[in-house]
Amino acid sequence: MKEYLEESKTINHIKRENGSFYTYLPEGCRLCSRGSKLVVFVTGICSNSCFYCPTTPERKRNLVYANERLVKSWEDIINEAEAMDAEGASLTGGDPIEKIGKSLEIIKMLKGHFGTDFHIHLYTSIPVDREVIEKLYRNGMDEIRFHPPGLLTPERYEKSIRAALQTGVEVGFEVPAIEFNRTLVEIANRYEIFINLNQVEFTPTNFKALSEMGFTTEDFGAVESDHLAQRYGNVVKKFHYCTASFKDGVQFRNRLMRMARKMNDMYYKTDDGTVLCGFIEGEISKIVNILKLNNIPYVVIYEQGVEVSLNTIKKLGKKLKRKGFKVSVIERYPTSTRTVVEVIPV
Repeated sequence: MKEYLEESKTINHIKRENGSFYTYLPEGCRLCSRGSKLVVFVTGICSNSCFYCPTTPERKRNLVYANERLVKSWEDIINEAEAMDAEGASLTGGDPIEKIGKSLEIIKMLKGHFGTDFHIHLYTSIPVDREVIEKLYRNGMDEIRFHPPGLLTPERYEKSIRAALQTGVEVGFEVPAIEFNRTLVEIANRYEIFINLNQVEFTPTNFKALSEMGFTTEDFGAVESDHLAQRYGNVVKKFHYCTASFKDGVQFRNRLMRMARKMNDMYYKTDDGTVLCGFIEGEISKIVNILKLNNIPYVVIYEQGVEVSLNTIKKLGKKLKRKGFKVSVIERYPTSTRTVVEVIPV
């Protein structure tokens, strides 16, 4: 380990926003920081029970999500990717290897639809063999990230690492900052693969376990992770530390902005990646008839109401209220879940 500690004097870090930094960024991280990476949650099934796992009980089932969208058909994945103008995707879970057939099908579908330049990386805690890696590569996987549960026995992944490197797949470790593991560092440096270290995130699912382990939180991220990141960053050749605030304040915001830009001009786009529009509630058919008579564009939101432009609310808001409809201006995320940030009654 001494030789790696001595290298710390020559390792230069590039600082990013919100406390994150790196010496090397794999392509998957570059896309993620731009908000152009689609997250495909292949399955909630996983053989491990890591105390720091943030996955909610609702997702720990054999379900597929594309970002926040529950996938009912493969077309939902394509639609979500197009809605955010995605340049790549990550396959995560649970563990995608637990449902290898489904993972292969999704990879092949995405590459077939968007082309070979569409970057795909996959996370797994399973030390897969060469045959599996070659099959994933042939279908279009560009990058694989191994996660030793609890950071225990990273040496179990050496055979998989060698197979991936020989196949032509980029390889790295993706781990939470829960402790400093010398073996992990030695393996990463010896094979010249990256370590992507994530600040431990507090969620309702893992809050109790993390607190009992002695972790403390600030803005949902573990304070102790920052110190561990410095230790790793001083000795790992290819290193990236990603904070919880960077994920929320940069990655997520950039994705929202990409999605907002893809929406039609009926919506007003803010600098925070949200959209503003008018919202009319009441009997949908009557609302639609009024809008059609006035040649006004609209979007029906299930049975909840109808979205229109701010200009429409300015022109027809009072008239619609007199007819008994509930009228408001809303600010919401441009996602499939349509999370509303603020409601201003008119």
